[in-house]
Amino acid sequence: MVYAIPDPHIERWYIMDQRAFKDGVGLEKGADMPEYKCKKAYYKHVLNQALRDSNVSSLLSGAEYAEKIIEHIENIDSFCRQNAGCQAFVGDLRGFFRRGMRT
Repeated sequence: MVYAIPDPHIERWYIMDQRAFKDGVGLEKGADMPEYKCKKAYYKHVLNQALRDSNVSSLLSGAEYAEKIIEHIENIDSFCRQNAGCQAFVGDLRGFFRRGMRT
C-alpha cells in the first residue's frame, strides 16, 4: 500500500483535474479552480461549494469521492505538473518501481 499525503491541501488535489472531478463525483459543473492560495480551509470551501451547487451530499467533505476522482485522471503527468507535492510523489514512486524491477 502506498499513501500520497498532500501537504497541506488534499481538497486542492480533488479539484485539480476538473474533468476527473466532475466524472468521478458525477457533476455537470466542476469547482472553479482558483489560483494557488495557502489559506486554511480555502480549498475545502471551494470543494464543498461545488458539491452543494450540484446537490451532491457529502459526509466527508468530498473525501468519499477520492478513489473515483483518481480513476478518472487520464494523464497523471499533466495532473502532477499542477502541484509540486504530487510531482515529487509520482517521481519517487516511479523511482521505487524502477529500482524494484532491477533487483
